[in-house]
Amino acid sequence: MFDEACAGRLSTSSRFEENIALAALLVTAEIGTREAPRPDGKPFNPYVLTDDEMAGVEKLLIQQKGLLLTRYQDNPTLFQLLQSRAVVAATEFAQVYRQLLTATNGMTKGDFRHTLQPKEGGLGWVDTWLVTTGVADGEKMDLYNAVVDTMISAAVMKRIGEVAGCSTTIDLRATATEEERKLYLMDRSSEIAGLFMFDQPSSPEKWERVWSNVQAA
Repeated sequence: MFDEACAGRLSTSSRFEENIALAALLVTAEIGTREAPRPDGKPFNPYVLTDDEMAGVEKLLIQQKGLLLTRYQDNPTLFQLLQSRAVVAATEFAQVYRQLLTATNGMTKGDFRHTLQPKEGGLGWVDTWLVTTGVADGEKMDLYNAVVDTMISAAVMKRIGEVAGCSTTIDLRATATEEERKLYLMDRSSEIAGLFMFDQPSSPEKWERVWSNVQAA
């Protein structure tokens, strides 16, 4: 996403938090601060950055501006950009990747590839079902467990994946077709290990200021 050879044919989302966190993965890998002790004493989190790291992120994102064709607002827009070859690489959540493979019937010429985790790291998330505090054992807890059991059943999870275009946390490979295994990245779960989970910026004011500077540059 920072390759000058692809200048004018790259795209990222318009979400500033995502752009800053992704740039932070490259910046911290290059300057070597990721493995160093963090000011908060916790493991590295791309949403908790030092001032020096934020300065590096701002510089990198300003440089990237000249390489981007556009920042897309939604998945349909990105789909059109990639299908038309106006854009050759973009950051996204794999839904568009699936749409492209389906629309092109698995075409091999100019085939689309999806990288779950670049060498510098990547972002991801896992949706979960939780019970709130205060729910005592008994009828309400039994009802909650029944709902969760239904939602994570193979049949329901497969339907959720088909409708939402997302991968599932339930292993469906035994009943999936070869095409489904490819579309939903079922044989690539090892690549998910080590992804940094989506989070909220530790300092929204600083992040918004950096993004304003990037946009104004």
